[in-house]
Amino acid sequence: MSGREAPWRRVAPAPGVGAKSEGQDPWAGTAGQREGLIYCAEQVLIPDDLEAVVRLWTKAVLKERPSDIIAFSAQWFSQHAASS
Repeated sequence: MSGREAPWRRVAPAPGVGAKSEGQDPWAGTAGQREGLIYCAEQVLIPDDLEAVVRLWTKAVLKERPSDIIAFSAQWFSQHAASS
Protein backbone atom coordinates (compact mmCIF):
# COMPACT_ATOMS: atom_id res chain seq x y z
CA MET A 1 0.00 0.00 0.00
CA SER A 2 2.77 2.42 -0.86
CA GLY A 3 3.88 2.92 2.74
CA ARG A 4 0.64 4.56 3.86
CA GLU A 5 -1.52 3.40 6.72
CA ALA A 6 -4.49 1.37 5.53
CA PRO A 7 -7.92 2.87 6.13
CA TRP A 8 -9.55 0.94 8.98
CA ARG A 9 -13.06 0.81 10.34
CA ARG A 10 -14.46 -0.49 13.58
CA VAL A 11 -16.69 -3.52 13.72
CA ALA A 12 -19.99 -2.80 15.44
CA PRO A 13 -19.92 -4.07 19.02
CA ALA A 14 -21.98 -7.13 19.83
CA PRO A 15 -25.36 -6.49 21.43
CA GLY A 16 -24.95 -5.79 25.12
CA VAL A 17 -21.32 -4.67 24.79
CA GLY A 18 -20.80 -1.13 26.07
CA ALA A 19 -19.72 1.16 23.24
CA LYS A 20 -16.93 3.69 23.69
CA SER A 21 -17.11 7.22 22.38
CA GLU A 22 -16.85 7.46 18.59
CA GLY A 23 -13.26 7.83 17.51
CA GLN A 24 -11.82 6.67 20.83
CA ASP A 25 -8.89 4.30 20.47
CA PRO A 26 -9.97 0.84 21.72
CA TRP A 27 -6.32 0.15 22.57
CA ALA A 28 -5.92 3.21 24.82
CA GLY A 29 -4.32 2.23 28.11
CA THR A 30 -3.39 -1.26 26.96
CA ALA A 31 0.29 -0.74 26.15
CA GLY A 32 2.02 -4.07 25.82
CA GLN A 33 -1.24 -6.03 25.68
CA ARG A 34 -2.02 -5.75 21.96
CA GLU A 35 -0.85 -9.28 21.23
CA GLY A 36 -3.11 -10.77 23.88
CA LEU A 37 -6.70 -11.87 23.71
CA ILE A 38 -9.49 -9.82 22.18
CA TYR A 39 -11.90 -8.93 24.95
CA CYS A 40 -14.56 -7.09 22.97
CA ALA A 41 -15.66 -6.38 19.41
CA GLU A 42 -14.38 -2.80 19.66
CA GLN A 43 -10.81 -4.14 19.57
CA VAL A 44 -11.33 -5.66 16.10
CA LEU A 45 -10.34 -3.23 13.36
CA ILE A 46 -10.99 -4.21 9.74
CA PRO A 47 -9.35 -2.53 6.72
CA ASP A 48 -11.93 -0.83 4.49
CA ASP A 49 -10.77 -2.72 1.37
CA LEU A 50 -10.62 -6.20 2.96
CA GLU A 51 -14.10 -7.23 1.81
CA ALA A 52 -13.34 -6.46 -1.85
CA VAL A 53 -10.00 -8.29 -1.74
CA VAL A 54 -11.49 -11.38 -0.11
CA ARG A 55 -14.37 -11.37 -2.61
CA LEU A 56 -11.99 -11.20 -5.61
CA TRP A 57 -9.73 -13.92 -4.16
CA THR A 58 -12.72 -16.17 -3.40
CA LYS A 59 -14.04 -15.80 -6.96
CA ALA A 60 -10.61 -16.69 -8.34
CA VAL A 61 -10.37 -19.80 -6.13
CA LEU A 62 -13.86 -20.95 -7.09
CA LYS A 63 -13.20 -20.33 -10.79
CA GLU A 64 -9.76 -21.99 -10.94
CA ARG A 65 -10.38 -24.74 -8.36
CA PRO A 66 -6.66 -25.14 -7.59
CA SER A 67 -5.41 -28.39 -6.11
CA ASP A 68 -3.08 -26.41 -3.81
CA ILE A 69 -5.03 -23.43 -2.48
CA ILE A 70 -2.08 -22.11 -0.46
CA ALA A 71 0.27 -22.01 -3.48
CA PHE A 72 -2.49 -20.54 -5.65
CA SER A 73 -3.22 -17.90 -3.00
CA ALA A 74 0.46 -16.96 -2.65
CA GLN A 75 0.72 -16.45 -6.41
CA TRP A 76 -2.63 -14.62 -6.62
CA PHE A 77 -1.79 -12.20 -3.81
CA SER A 78 1.74 -11.63 -5.19
CA GLN A 79 0.30 -10.74 -8.60
CA HIS A 80 -2.29 -8.40 -7.11
CA ALA A 81 0.22 -6.76 -4.77
CA ALA A 82 2.50 -6.04 -7.74
CA SER A 83 -0.36 -4.48 -9.72
CA SER A 84 -1.54 -2.13 -6.96
